[in-house]
Amino acid sequence: MTKLVILGRKSQTGNYETFFSKLPARTVTTLVPGEVTSCDALILPGGGDITPAFFGEKNKGSRTVDTELDILQFQALDTAIAARIPGDRDLQGHAGHQCCLRWHYFAGYVGRFPAQYPFR
Repeated sequence: MTKLVILGRKSQTGNYETFFSKLPARTVTTLVPGEVTSCDALILPGGGDITPAFFGEKNKGSRTVDTELDILQFQALDTAIAARIPGDRDLQGHAGHQCCLRWHYFAGYVGRFPAQYPFR
């Protein structure tokens, strides 16, 4: 059976879980990036605004920043890319997710993270 991993907070992923429950697939919602290694597809639902510090900026208006979730999702994305697992970059998504994925693919995000982030 196909396994979909939603990398997000269970309290914020209900709509995704409802949508994907209609498919003949097993859906797992988790905050563990390593769970991606045993899945068939990765879903990155986001949570709010991407942490401005990742772009070298101060927060000048972002209201729903979740830095921990951002880091976990970037780690999961790295894992999925390395394992050649399909992700939601090929699907229509929210603007923030599209920005995040474009940044990953075209700008090379790792060198742009401030030094205090341990996976840099």
